[in-house]
Amino acid sequence: MNGRPALRASATIHRDRPGSPRVLLVWAASLAACLPGCGERSGGAGTTQPTGQAVTKPAASGPTSSQVAAARDRPAASGPAASAPASVPAGMVVLDLGLAPDAVTRATPGYTKGIKPPHLRAEVKRKPFLVPEGVENLALYKDVSSSESQVVLGDLDQLTDGIKKSGEFEFVEFGTARPWVQIDLGAPRDIHAIAIWHFYKNATIYNDVIVRIADDEACTRNVRTLFNNDHDNSAGLGRGKDTAFYTRWWAELVDARDGSGRPARARYVRVYTATGMEGESVRFVEIDVYGQ
Repeated sequence: MNGRPALRASATIHRDRPGSPRVLLVWAASLAACLPGCGERSGGAGTTQPTGQAVTKPAASGPTSSQVAAARDRPAASGPAASAPASVPAGMVVLDLGLAPDAVTRATPGYTKGIKPPHLRAEVKRKPFLVPEGVENLALYKDVSSSESQVVLGDLDQLTDGIKKSGEFEFVEFGTARPWVQIDLGAPRDIHAIAIWHFYKNATIYNDVIVRIADDEACTRNVRTLFNNDHDNSAGLGRGKDTAFYTRWWAELVDARDGSGRPARARYVRVYTATGMEGESVRFVEIDVYGQ
């Protein structure tokens, strides 16, 4: 089975028409001097976008010839704030989860109307997740098993087919209230992170999401719990301290490394999930396991 090819976005630079940049800049500066309040506003909500550098207003008499020349030769800003990206340590890269517009269903869902759990996290932009060069999705096309002998909709192999869309028939639905799915990596591998896409076209808060890794298929040998948001131990696997979350197209990313940054080593990855708020059925879209 082949994954979908990624599309590359292209950018086109439109250059200004031929003309005298000195005349245009002087005219623009003079107009700004006549309208000192243009572009300013007071009050209003704040923004999460960086603000960039402050802009100094030109004097009412217009810029000098040296100021015009400096403005003409000044390089254009790159990005919304013209700020340099944060440095990435040598040998490390930002983990690519494959979230290009053509690869996911970029729905903008609302929020569930039922009672929200007390441990629901606030939605904030996730920081870039750094991994060593050479890390890849170890789960791609790997075998998937489940606690259910037969699913309600879809096929288990959809969970590792590389397709992350959340439209019609692009998910696997389970009939029981607390199923688990398990990926066999084929051999023990070093695991840095696990990304989980539950069905996200409609915003859902799933209960008792638990991620475990183990050395054996029965998940009994060298078992480690990497994520557990079962705050009341209703699943019987221990009380978890992780937060509940809304399903979104950017996935739930679970860090598999220890406090020193060393990856976990295991062959099997098992993900438990209970029904969602308001009785939503358990639906998975994709599970990626990033490692080496």
